[in-house]
Amino acid sequence: MKSKNIRKKGADSRLQIGQYAIANVDPGVELKSSPYKDGITKTVLPKGIKIKVMAGPVCNPPVLPGTGSNYSWFVQTDLGFDGWVSEGNIFYGYSLEPVQ
Repeated sequence: MKSKNIRKKGADSRLQIGQYAIANVDPGVELKSSPYKDGITKTVLPKGIKIKVMAGPVCNPPVLPGTGSNYSWFVQTDLGFDGWVSEGNIFYGYSLEPVQ
């Protein structure tokens, strides 16, 4: 399901280290072992979960030519789960919404 916030090709990140964010796509965001496409999915963080940005971003190359790159951030949940999540992509928009 698409996020209501569209991430355009070449868009800047909306997150920063130390900030909190909320997963805003159904069914959730993949928490991975590495910031790259081939990273192993550890779990799926459900829509609405609050996470803290701990490190990053890592800029990933485009999945398909002409689609733009995306950023991955190292995050941690209040329950102690940690790993890498993608901030979003050109197809689905932003998957993480900054908490103000």
